[in-house]
Amino acid sequence: MPTIPILMPQLGESIAEATVVRILIEPGQRVDPGADIFEVETNKATMAVAAPCGGLVDQVIAKANESYAVGAALGSLHVSDEDAQALGFQNDPKAPIDAAQPANTDSVHFQF
Repeated sequence: MPTIPILMPQLGESIAEATVVRILIEPGQRVDPGADIFEVETNKATMAVAAPCGGLVDQVIAKANESYAVGAALGSLHVSDEDAQALGFQNDPKAPIDAAQPANTDSVHFQF
């Protein structure tokens, strides 16, 4: 059974990070596709992060009240081969899911 990362999604065009305010899952829990698994907050709104597919929660890396960049791994799911392939992940059982790093909020970067 492949393991895929749960990634911080792109929450808006100009949003580069969000703060995890609630963790709604725990390791070993089964989740359905689209189920709310985290609540995150940006400077504009609080919203839910949904499971990308159904599966079994492998690990939760993110911590409440920490900010994470878009694309950061917040946890991981054990999923079916079909779901992993549909999401564009190739299973490498030796490749660990990197721990999420809180976003650096000391500086602001603008792209023009």
